Amino acid sequence: MTHENTVVDDEGTRRETPARGHPPERSTTESSLPLLPPGGSDAVIIARMAQPGSDAGTRPVVVGVNDPFIAATGLRQDQTTGLDPLSLLRLPELTASAEASLRHAMQHGIDTVVETRWAPNDGGLSWVEIQVHAADWNGLDNHTIITIRDVDGEHRSHDELAHAATHDALTQLSNRTHVLHQLRSMLVDAAAAREHIGVLFVDLDHFKLVNDTFGHHAGDQLIQQFADRLRNGVRAGDLIGRFGGDEFIVACRLRTAGDDASIAAERILASMRQPFEVPGRQIVTSASIGLAISELDDTDPDGLIQAANTALFEAKRLGRGRVQAFGSRRW
Repeated sequence: MTHENTVVDDEGTRRETPARGHPPERSTTESSLPLLPPGGSDAVIIARMAQPGSDAGTRPVVVGVNDPFIAATGLRQDQTTGLDPLSLLRLPELTASAEASLRHAMQHGIDTVVETRWAPNDGGLSWVEIQVHAADWNGLDNHTIITIRDVDGEHRSHDELAHAATHDALTQLSNRTHVLHQLRSMLVDAAAAREHIGVLFVDLDHFKLVNDTFGHHAGDQLIQQFADRLRNGVRAGDLIGRFGGDEFIVACRLRTAGDDASIAAERILASMRQPFEVPGRQIVTSASIGLAISELDDTDPDGLIQAANTALFEAKRLGRGRVQAFGSRRW
């Protein structure tokens, strides 16, 4: 017999609710489970923990899953019961220590949280938070609830903010702060390996004239296209950044002092021979490059960039559209 109470909510709507003491009805797939806590769209696994006094190797087994878990994995209820809970989850990036933490929590009734990426039924990878919680739920003790919460959006937002903090919005190259940070790391590594770092300080010639003549939109497009040519002119692993305005930094690890850096500089100059396409016109311009090479024990990014900048001024003084190396101390 069904017992119901009539409730009128804040908007004056009448609805029938089960009387106190009578559990709410559950879906067919969850009808045989311990009553699940409210989980919304989170996927939930309920497992029976290893019995006290059982062998150390005994693992919890699944007694059921909720509807969102079935929707995410494509598994039927009868395909999950009696199995190891973690065997139901495709977690290709789960570390050994994180897996050990989850298993320890499930076996010993300890709450824990792990973040990793999950491959549900749709084939993609998404960030999830796996929460393990020991439960005495609805009068049934010795169980654990494993909740898989989607946190992919949170990770995406974090990654986007981190990218925005370290990259130039117009070109998507490293910004000034990130260039200095990365260059310092490169110098430390190179010093330990007794190698050199070559830095190219690259400046677009007559950029102000382009802005003043054709407008800032054309100038922005020129900067973007030049950034693409820089990417194509260096090796994978070289550092490229927009240092400000029409100034760019390229840094590369050298096997023989001067060789790789000068080759990269010549490639950049060669790329300038083709005109830049902006709406309604072609723009032909050049670039000037200052080159500096680190000493074997050099770990100062500011000093190395200043040396390259000094060489850049000399390149411009000598007529632009050329590479100029800094003095003998760094060449």
